[in-house]
Amino acid sequence: MGGAVNGAVVFGPIGFVLGWLLPWNQSRHDGEVAAADFKPEAAEPPEGSSLKDIEKSINEVIPAVGRVLVGIWNLQMKLLIAVGVMPFLQKYPWMMAVIAFALLAFLFPIGVVFVVTGFAAMHYRARPDNQFLVISDPSQR
Repeated sequence: MGGAVNGAVVFGPIGFVLGWLLPWNQSRHDGEVAAADFKPEAAEPPEGSSLKDIEKSINEVIPAVGRVLVGIWNLQMKLLIAVGVMPFLQKYPWMMAVIAFALLAFLFPIGVVFVVTGFAAMHYRARPDNQFLVISDPSQR
């Protein structure tokens, strides 16, 4: 890829975000907007919105994200079981870190997914005695 493509990849999204952040004021008749026409408006929060509501929303979303990540982790562990390396990993659990580093070195996006889902699985107490599979539903623990 040439410099123009790299520039488009980098500066295109930056321009999109900056253009989206600037308010568009149609005060001129010909459709042009001067820099002096931009007047920042006082941002008022929507009615009923407060930091407590935002915190409550985040607290409701995080467990759902954790369950999705654990589902992906379980899929990865079932793949390792199908390949036949799980007995070795149960005997040497530190090899999971070796797998993570190898994936990060050679298949970076898959390695990132493996590491992120691994952190979620550690939160749900993945153990070698149950083949690192995780039960994400708290009522089934």
